[in-house]
Amino acid sequence: RFDFKKIPTRLIAQNLEKICIDSNIKIEEKGLKTIALYGNGSMRDAISLLEQCASYKEGLITYEDVCEMLGVANDEMLFSLLDYMNAKDVAASLKQLDKILSYGIDVGNFLKSLTYILRDMVLYKTGGEELKEILYSDVETVKERVQNFGTAFLTNALEKFTNLQREVRYAISPLTLLEVTILRLIKPEISYDMMSLLARVEQIEDKLEKGQFFLREEKEEKNKKINSPEEGKEENVASQIVQQEDIDLEKVWAEVKEMIKKERIALYAFIEKGIPYLKKGTIVVEYPEEYALLKEELSKAENKSFIEGILKELVGKAIPLKFELRKNEEELLVQQVKEFFGEDIEII
Repeated sequence: RFDFKKIPTRLIAQNLEKICIDSNIKIEEKGLKTIALYGNGSMRDAISLLEQCASYKEGLITYEDVCEMLGVANDEMLFSLLDYMNAKDVAASLKQLDKILSYGIDVGNFLKSLTYILRDMVLYKTGGEELKEILYSDVETVKERVQNFGTAFLTNALEKFTNLQREVRYAISPLTLLEVTILRLIKPEISYDMMSLLARVEQIEDKLEKGQFFLREEKEEKNKKINSPEEGKEENVASQIVQQEDIDLEKVWAEVKEMIKKERIALYAFIEKGIPYLKKGTIVVEYPEEYALLKEELSKAENKSFIEGILKELVGKAIPLKFELRKNEEELLVQQVKEFFGEDIEII
């Protein structure tokens, strides 16, 4: 028995280049290196792939032609996927994966291409220019794209996708395993292996270095101001809550309806059925249960903001607006009891 050693990819590429010159085959250098790489250390297999590419297209064979013939993803597709993952964008990552596989690329071939890219990125990230001779991918491209990635993320991704190559061979649904792995890399907090923990530590260090770290209270307050316009609105009017004696609600509400009728007749049909009253500085508009759909329509942010704008124009100050369904007699009685005795009372 003779165990033949695999031929280095670099030597296969050099031999293929000589064959191309002798056979007058025009092919891009990157495409030639890709054929050598997917020869998997076998000169015979690499030559066979080159012959297939030569018969696949006349004239210049591009890198994209080689990828299409081999059924593998090109570098730009893979770098884009890794960029989305590094940015923690779940939706964009899964859409990019779907786009790649829509070209008929097998999950196994996809993983092989991805691990080649990740291997080059990890080597360059840790070894720099000294290791450029052993990279499979274009050195300048790797140098440019690797700058935004952390070492822990790249190492974690390389390890997970390498292990996944073995698992998908026997999996009933390889795509599901691939998607779950991508999710775990994007959100390391849902994984508890050592590499995921290191990735989380690296994220924290990066935020500290960039000054993007907040105490929990500060972050909650910031999010509250950004994402809760209603909260901000209530804070702004807290010092000028409208009291019953401040406005003639019946008159103001009639004017509100008249203005709505002129500007948005459809909305007027919804609001006409409501009965307004003032409660703790808020105008509450009640609807019978049979008009629940009207209440839901008026509660939409766009419609509610429009009516509040008219109120502010008429009264001269912002007044919160709320739409509710009218409670039945039993619910009203319970509410009155709780208001008198306090919310802690238990109704039996």
